[in-house]
Amino acid sequence: MAAHRSSCSGNRSFVAAIAAALALSVAPMSVWAQDLQAAGTRPTQFEALSLRSQLQGLTADGGSITRPSPDAAPSASERAQAASPGVVRVRPAAVDAAAISKVLAAPDLMVDADGDLVGTPPAFPLDLFADTGLRLIKLDARADDQGVTILRGLVLPPVAGSATAAASIGTATFAIDGDQLTGAIRLGRRTYTILPDGTGGHRIAEIDLPTLPRVADDAIRPPAEEATPAPAESPRMLEKKSAAEPAAPRTLERAHDGETIITLFVVYT
Repeated sequence: MAAHRSSCSGNRSFVAAIAAALALSVAPMSVWAQDLQAAGTRPTQFEALSLRSQLQGLTADGGSITRPSPDAAPSASERAQAASPGVVRVRPAAVDAAAISKVLAAPDLMVDADGDLVGTPPAFPLDLFADTGLRLIKLDARADDQGVTILRGLVLPPVAGSATAAASIGTATFAIDGDQLTGAIRLGRRTYTILPDGTGGHRIAEIDLPTLPRVADDAIRPPAEEATPAPAESPRMLEKKSAAEPAAPRTLERAHDGETIITLFVVYT
């Protein structure tokens, strides 16, 4: 039973980590976007999606920022996580610091006044699974106030010029903190995450967003305030209150003999 509780707790932590990674790709970056637009030569991540026809012919060069770990066979824990709702598959991986440095050193993607590419941006391989090798094009990179480098880019399928490739372009956002890499990749209807595993390695997961369970709301809220009851009144106070309040006036009354009686209440000082 204890093992089952531990497994459930691990799965909840894994889902929470995935949710945090996915938040990278939708986090507000309005100030950053305004800065890029002010320059007039750097497209935002979503504006760059319209460049897919100009990017399809790029050839990936160099090593992937992720590679299979030496122990590529998933552990029992990883197999359990892959069987959990919302997780299609999981694989252990390592990150290549040299490949990450090469991507960061690459120039930002630039466009001219007509929205066309300036020069030929480099493309880098991004290997997620054996059947999912993508091309990564850097958009820009910037360090936040915590010293974490945020790298944003575009991803394309590996086969340039095919009908599938021409119709597919996605986004990638990575947070690089020392030797730890957290990332979210979206391509068409597929979503992938890269997360540190807590042991110095990383895990890559393919996520099925419609079936991903929502993270439980663990907010701590103060107890609801109970209404304070009104103090009880003594019989003497009730008697005084009754004497002080005038009787409700009768406005219209019909006498027994058919006459109408009008009662007036006059207040004067």
